Amino acid sequence: MNIRTKGQLEDGLRSAFTRLHARTLGRGPKDVCVKVYGNFILVLWLSTITSVEKVIRNQPDGIEKLRRIRKDIIRASIPEFQQIIDEYLGAKIITACWDINMERNDRYLLIVIDKDVDYELKTAGVENISSTNYTRVNWPKPNRELFKVAGGLNEKTANNL
Repeated sequence: MNIRTKGQLEDGLRSAFTRLHARTLGRGPKDVCVKVYGNFILVLWLSTITSVEKVIRNQPDGIEKLRRIRKDIIRASIPEFQQIIDEYLGAKIITACWDINMERNDRYLLIVIDKDVDYELKTAGVENISSTNYTRVNWPKPNRELFKVAGGLNEKTANNL
């Protein structure tokens, strides 16, 4: 892949994560946003809950059951996430954390990788123009607190927030 901007990289990851979501859950989300910040990859899936899950959600303990199922699905999908990240970034996953908001019908995933992508792109002469999919869903810019959840900030990423 001939990447000229950071946005092209984020869009490539977005397409790959959308295909993975569709394969694992039987349908794709309404939209997916991917942002890369240093050694963090932040993913937002919109309208991710299936029709069956909407029915289960309204049952007693339904939300907890769905969270456990989704947690198992994420764990089972980590090797596929790793394959995508290796293909696009040549990086390894260090850790990942996620959450699903059943009321808003969206899911968040924060992946920490072993490579500072911003630094790699800068040294390779790739423009640091981010993807437009960031603003399309009116998603707030991540703050330091979000990144602390995943185990801290590296200095380059902290300076960009």
